[in-house]
Amino acid sequence: MKEKSKFFVKFFHMMVAVTVLSVVGAADSAVAATGSVVIPVAEFTDDGFGASYEKSFGGGYLSGSVESPCLVAPVKIPGNATKINKLIVYLTDDGTGGFDPLFQLTAIDMTTAFAEDYVYSDDTVATDTIQAIELTLLKQKLVKGRVYQLGTCLANGQVLYGAKVLYTVP
Repeated sequence: MKEKSKFFVKFFHMMVAVTVLSVVGAADSAVAATGSVVIPVAEFTDDGFGASYEKSFGGGYLSGSVESPCLVAPVKIPGNATKINKLIVYLTDDGTGGFDPLFQLTAIDMTTAFAEDYVYSDDTVATDTIQAIELTLLKQKLVKGRVYQLGTCLANGQVLYGAKVLYTVP
């Protein structure tokens, strides 16, 4: 009888261990990792309308002008990412421009040319120190088969130092 009792106790402990391991494993797989992609100002190019702007090679920034240039850069989010958590832009705005700097994060379906905004924002505070501004997301879920780009329009006195997109991967 003691042998049967020992067997059942060992069997019970083994079942508890398997259950605990499966619960821990499921919890680990449910936890998503995060990553980020930086968009340096060197990635931004003119949107084709010819307004003047300045890229500083030594300073790593992009300056607006009285012509209010609009520029666009690719956002290279990995294909296994599932959602965008944050978009942060780094800039100064001395308050002398005619408008707040505009930022637009767009997803484009390459097969249909359908474009959808994830961010459309002109939030800023007039200051000569670099601000890290988290822009409000209109949506977060990433869609397979789309490419992403970040556009900006900068007035005089506005200087962009780059941007960062934080995302989730399974």
